[in-house]
Amino acid sequence: MFPTVGNTFAHAQRKSHRLGGCIAWTLAILVLLCLGLSMVWLFVIGPSIHNMAKAELNLSLNRAEANIHPPLLFIPGIVIPISEHTITEMIMNNLSPSDAIKDPVTHITPNNIYINFRLYGFPCVITAVPQVTNGHLKVNKVAIEGIMSFILSPDDITTLLDTHLTHAQELFQHSVTNVQLQNQEMDLTF
Repeated sequence: MFPTVGNTFAHAQRKSHRLGGCIAWTLAILVLLCLGLSMVWLFVIGPSIHNMAKAELNLSLNRAEANIHPPLLFIPGIVIPISEHTITEMIMNNLSPSDAIKDPVTHITPNNIYINFRLYGFPCVITAVPQVTNGHLKVNKVAIEGIMSFILSPDDITTLLDTHLTHAQELFQHSVTNVQLQNQEMDLTF
């Protein structure tokens, strides 16, 4: 039997209809898959990574605190300069080789302090402005760039840093009266 013009047209319509239905089902499955993966990230993976990152940062800051000793001779109004290198070394000395954070470098400008580092090989930056509030050194205007911003919020970093700065100051046993940022140096007045 030879195909007629009418049979060929009807066959092409059925084939086109099946192809359109297949594409619609494929798109629907992809949308559901993306929705499912988003839900898993939001409710399972994201919170787990968030808690793990906070715990790791907390542990590193605890180790840094343990290295703070009060001065042998204290004179009120003393200014203690803290260089970029000192902060970078303190961070590096409190990271273990298995930590996800690598290559930290601190920069201090008259406007802020920022720390560049690599998290799982991806570049990240945390920026903060130190300030003195009621005799305590705190951070303000914290910003996060890079993949770390998907894991921790500026509020998380602010809370962690403020808590550890308070503990460190208690170990130092003196209140801070002023903080001044210079190029490559932060001057703390006690």
